[in-house]
Amino acid sequence: MHLANFDPTNVFGPRTIETFRFADGTVLSYDQLVQRGFDLTGTDGNDSITGTNAGDCITALSGDDIL
Repeated sequence: MHLANFDPTNVFGPRTIETFRFADGTVLSYDQLVQRGFDLTGTDGNDSITGTNAGDCITALSGDDIL
């Protein structure tokens, strides 16, 4: 999913979407979804991975990574 104007340094800041409705009937507010954090996964190469101000899970894999 891509959200235009999404600011990863301030995920709880201003937003254009308030509610997410999924095919299985689940409905989450923006805050509920973002509070789950993000799964960020690098590659086997040299990556620079920047997390957000939410609870993220960063998996760097191999390479000379900068987190």
